[in-house]
Amino acid sequence: MENRIDMLELRLYRNPPPDDEPERKMPLVVEYYINDSCLLDLIREIESPFAAHETPSMKPGDYGHNTRGYMALQFSTARTPGDYYYDYGVELYCCSGCGDSGCWSVLCRFREEGDCVLMTDFHHNHREKLAISH
Repeated sequence: MENRIDMLELRLYRNPPPDDEPERKMPLVVEYYINDSCLLDLIREIESPFAAHETPSMKPGDYGHNTRGYMALQFSTARTPGDYYYDYGVELYCCSGCGDSGCWSVLCRFREEGDCVLMTDFHHNHREKLAISH
């Protein structure tokens, strides 16, 4: 069965600053909604059976959000064949612990077909068994 994304919405928000730095201005981060459902909630549901059998056990959907600037950088070149983000995918979520790309992230490829943008090959960079097809 094919899963269809009719509407993709990117929402920007700021995490609250740490208690010991209340004056700190936090960067804008990106959250994805597919057909009005939070993508992270959908990932959490898919990951639950896999996460229970991992050592060490990782909490399903435990990801960090990338900044608006980092996402803009990725999307600016993700449409060019041969570019890293075109070939490997755009990092939708990063590691919640360190925030590094490639550490513990969820990616997908973006392709243009006519007047549509296709999100394909959802994958986790360290979970080979977890390929989310859309």
